[in-house]
Amino acid sequence: MGDNEMTFEEALGMIVDAVSDVEGLEDAFDVVRAAGARETDTDNEDYRTMYEDLKEKYKKRFKEEITSTPVERTEKVSKKLTVSDLDFDARTE
Repeated sequence: MGDNEMTFEEALGMIVDAVSDVEGLEDAFDVVRAAGARETDTDNEDYRTMYEDLKEKYKKRFKEEITSTPVERTEKVSKKLTVSDLDFDARTE
């Protein structure tokens, strides 16, 4: 969308509100609605594919963690952790 944060539906709504004879443009709006629906469906499929890929990745990682032999730590950690040592940038990877 670039710098403009307006959605497809909001933009279409503004155009409809600005047109005085909406009934006369019903066929044109049907075409625009159909194009918008195709665009939305494509976006949803892209997100679904990304979601499914991530879901499989994390399921695999979880299974590996559960089934792997635990590694025993022999070294002692001497540093005390504080709140400033934590990272709060919300990244998952």
